[in-house]
Amino acid sequence: MSETEEEEEVVGNNLNLNENENDTDGTVLAGGMRLVPSTDEPAINAMKKRRDIGDIGAWTLSSCKAGCGIDKLRNTDAGTYWQSEGEQPHIVTVEFMKKTEISAISVYVDFEQDESYTPQQITIKIGNHGHDMRDVKVIQAGEATGFLVIPLGATEKDSIKTFVVRLEVNSNHQNGRDTHIRMMRIHPPEKTTLPRHMDELEYYSPSIR
Repeated sequence: MSETEEEEEVVGNNLNLNENENDTDGTVLAGGMRLVPSTDEPAINAMKKRRDIGDIGAWTLSSCKAGCGIDKLRNTDAGTYWQSEGEQPHIVTVEFMKKTEISAISVYVDFEQDESYTPQQITIKIGNHGHDMRDVKVIQAGEATGFLVIPLGATEKDSIKTFVVRLEVNSNHQNGRDTHIRMMRIHPPEKTTLPRHMDELEYYSPSIR
């Protein structure tokens, strides 16, 4: 199997949600995506506690408004947000030091507050490096408020191994230019062992502080 083929290998039936997650699945949308609405507080709290391996990756933003960088994207406060400041697409890239198994990406959006800043079309890409990226999922976010849980495979029970994962906001509602994402989390299959180099990695981004 070639490196490219291995990169896209989907591993099935690896994700076993715990009891709380099974009780708060949210609404299943096209492409296996789920919406966990902001009105369902127990489900939102369960999503915040779900395993997230984002801290072992190095994060880069295509742009950001001063004071609205990666730290706002990576906290668990829905009252803060990453705000882009540039031309579309608006891009979040996460690079891992070793090929890493990912089952889903979740993003918190808030159409009720953000309106034209809310993402409409989102593309998820994977690759071996930043110049070798290919689409694995293109979704229409709708007028969502809450967590959008986007599986990289057909469902969250599947997973994909990759060095790089990228989220691109291709368009916003109402033809808005810049975008808001209030949280972004990267979920592994359950019972995946984390790499031992977690403390060696740092965030990097233009103007995140």
